[in-house]
Amino acid sequence: MGKGPRSKRIRPVHTDILVQDFPIEAAVPRDIGASFVAAVVGERNALIEKIAAAVPEVDFSDPAWGTLNIPGCRLEIHLGQQHEVTSFSLHVDGGEIAHEVVQEILERLRLRGIDLESGRFIGRSSAKRRRRIGHHSRQLSLVR
Repeated sequence: MGKGPRSKRIRPVHTDILVQDFPIEAAVPRDIGASFVAAVVGERNALIEKIAAAVPEVDFSDPAWGTLNIPGCRLEIHLGQQHEVTSFSLHVDGGEIAHEVVQEILERLRLRGIDLESGRFIGRSSAKRRRRIGHHSRQLSLVR
């Protein structure tokens, strides 16, 4: 990785992330309306399977609380006790690898999370692109 102005350095990550099926229209968390009600993001066992497919080293011997301990990444995944999961949390500690693991999990689940440290959305990197495409499509239909 270069040190030029275009290179992006990932700082160490020590944060908690709240994961839900946040509205795709919300560019930032404050865009989420007061009437927002979290939908079910999946059955706990199905989420465990998808997370394990993304990160095979994850340990879900306790289905409510998964752990991952690999060099450069310590991750705890709290899915809770319910069969149907509406939200869950990631407790993250590490560096660039931790960032990549979180991104991979969120992408596999097609979800976004709010980094409670920064207050920003993470994951679903294509969400902005889809919003932009949708915005341009609406503009074109108005012109026609």
